[in-house]
Amino acid sequence: MCHVVNFHRVGTDVLMTIGRIDIAEVATGIENLRAKGEAPAGEQEFEVEVFERFAMSPDTFARLFSNAQMIIDAMVKSGHLKAEQDSEEE
Repeated sequence: MCHVVNFHRVGTDVLMTIGRIDIAEVATGIENLRAKGEAPAGEQEFEVEVFERFAMSPDTFARLFSNAQMIIDAMVKSGHLKAEQDSEEE
């Protein structure tokens, strides 16, 4: 399973949608297409199973962003996550 998190602005609020994609199912589907000679080219769309939605105020979203940034910075510092600049160079 691969988890997906999306954010959308709805008026003055922010909507966070959390879902998942079954990677094994996607891989099997692509392999079946390749076996038929119909290999997908370019970007593909996949169905996401949405299991949670949260609406939040701009202030709550700002606090979420700030907390996430602190975690990212700590993970970069500890070497568990590459710095954004390093990722862009690859």
